[in-house]
Amino acid sequence: MTDFKNILNVLKKNDPKLGNIIDLIKPQFDKKTNDEFTSLVKIIIGQQLSGSAAKKIVERLEKILEQKTFLPNQIANMPNEYLRKCGISNAKITYIKGFSEILLDEPNFFTKLKHKTENEILDELCKIKGVGIWTASIFAMGTLGYENIFPYGDASINKAIKLIYCENTCQQEIIAKWTPYKSFACRILWQWIDKGMPR
Repeated sequence: MTDFKNILNVLKKNDPKLGNIIDLIKPQFDKKTNDEFTSLVKIIIGQQLSGSAAKKIVERLEKILEQKTFLPNQIANMPNEYLRKCGISNAKITYIKGFSEILLDEPNFFTKLKHKTENEILDELCKIKGVGIWTASIFAMGTLGYENIFPYGDASINKAIKLIYCENTCQQEIIAKWTPYKSFACRILWQWIDKGMPR
């Protein structure tokens, strides 16, 4: 991965408004250590839920499994009733079980995925039932470490852009300034929001 300080310097140079946010909040970056399967299951569970609600559901699932790492065979063989008791909807149960079956049939799925370009990886992930562009983007930028991903449809990022930039500014023009580090620009905006959006 590119040095985080260098990434911040490039973003500040390319986008002065984002540079002001960087100087204001002093963003940090810690790479997540979840394995790919566990990470994507957690992202699917968290779809359209608040962070706290998703966290509670994941904690219940971890308690049932007696571990923090999920395995495809565990999820595939777990009775739906147990998953529902954790708070997982029927639709999401179908999604995570279907994804479990994909990995059981193709154990090298993630290894092959990592050799693809950003656009290819998003297209491949979106073929999985229950995985849309937002889920695929969050997974690619967070777990797989792709540096130039923008999570279209993310409400928090859209809100931040409207607040920081002129309403009439084209979003694509703003996002283009963040290349090749769009993933990090988004992390900076999330941290800005978490800190109360200081100006």
